[in-house]
Amino acid sequence: MIHQIKLALALAVLTLCAVTPAKASVSGSFNMGNCPGGVTTLTATAITWLPPSGANTGCIITGTGTVISFAGGVIGGGLAVIGNITNLLAPFQASPFITFPGTPVIFSLTSVSAPAAPSNGTTCLPLTIGQSCITSAGSPFLLTATATGTTLSVLEQGTVTDGVGAAANWSAILSTQFNTAAINIQNTINSGAPLTSTFSLSGSISSAVPEPATLALLGLGLAGLGFARRKQH
Repeated sequence: MIHQIKLALALAVLTLCAVTPAKASVSGSFNMGNCPGGVTTLTATAITWLPPSGANTGCIITGTGTVISFAGGVIGGGLAVIGNITNLLAPFQASPFITFPGTPVIFSLTSVSAPAAPSNGTTCLPLTIGQSCITSAGSPFLLTATATGTTLSVLEQGTVTDGVGAAANWSAILSTQFNTAAINIQNTINSGAPLTSTFSLSGSISSAVPEPATLALLGLGLAGLGFARRKQH
């Protein structure tokens, strides 16, 4: 029995070590926005980047502070780089989401949500500076009152890969400023009418995503440990 427990413990330790994500070859942080002269149109169910750069894609450009390192080089690093961003329809997922021609780097978008819990729920009137609301229940669009109007922000998350290392996670805040009260933005979005503005997308790339097989090994090791304990009792 003791031998079985030792074997199960060894398996659990090995699989815990194995679950450490493989090293991702994409890393860094980024600030992106509309290409010169471009805008973004937003409704409750769609986000469209203009001008178009291809079929169902718009133009995006890297800004100051962007350094995205990958196996074959760097995106940004003091240079403005133009990329393609996929226009979105609810539930706002896309693969590919962002690409940069001439590089193998591919961002995929897996989820969008409000960046924080709204202080006022869906009640956007009245809001004092710093208070926030969402446009409707479950909406990813967070409206925060500022001294000059309203900030609209969305948390976007997904994975990024260059086809060499393991996929890495990324998260970013998509945001813009409006010189109007949150209630006006809420009414516009909920009416189905579009909002047009210039947006920024600022975020970072974090650790690699564990492979499904690695997660399965972890489960196997933990299951073995549990079985040995049951046998002991």
